[in-house]
Amino acid sequence: DKLVVVFDNILGRITQELHFDGRPHVTHNPARQEVTFTTNWADDHRTLISSGPLVDDDGATGTMSERRTLSADGRTMYIRVQVTMDSGTAATVERVFQKQ
Repeated sequence: DKLVVVFDNILGRITQELHFDGRPHVTHNPARQEVTFTTNWADDHRTLISSGPLVDDDGATGTMSERRTLSADGRTMYIRVQVTMDSGTAATVERVFQKQ
């Protein structure tokens, strides 16, 4: 019913909880900021999509979405993060994790 992600970064350890019930939930991003995410499974049942509003340090608003997809063999996870600001500026990053 939820995914718990633990980040270890320069700011220390941060725990993020993503609930699968389709309702908005408050959690924290890797920068320790509170964020509200709504998380649902995609139709392929292997992609978890989380999205929510975003406000940058200058007060500009937009949306951030994260798509987590597991490969068919379960050994590789792809995380595609897309930020789209209301001004039209957009950026996408993809991270790939392979099971050792």
